[in-house]
Amino acid sequence: MWLPFNCRISDSDGHPREADLRIAKVPSDLKDVRPVRICKKAWIGNGTHIMKAVTIGEGAIIGANSVVLSNIPPYSLALGNPAKVFFKNFGLPTDMKEQKKDSVESEPADQAV
Repeated sequence: MWLPFNCRISDSDGHPREADLRIAKVPSDLKDVRPVRICKKAWIGNGTHIMKAVTIGEGAIIGANSVVLSNIPPYSLALGNPAKVFFKNFGLPTDMKEQKKDSVESEPADQAV
């Protein structure tokens, strides 16, 4: 996998939440480690921070300098701090666009009476 410039991926907070444990430099508890999943064909912008327990769906695009705190659906465009999905079905491969177009054309239109 290729990572863009200055991208950070965190599977934990890197320290305990409790102040006394942080001061004592106690390492994070393993139950607080949550994996990050980046699916195929995803595109991550420069300077992006992806936080623990996040899944970035197949073909999703994350804008530069975004902070991703929650899951991003497949083929979506998300950006910002925190990252929000602005477009769904964005950047679909050509063969998926054709399938989607064919399925919409084959559905009967609702008729008003």
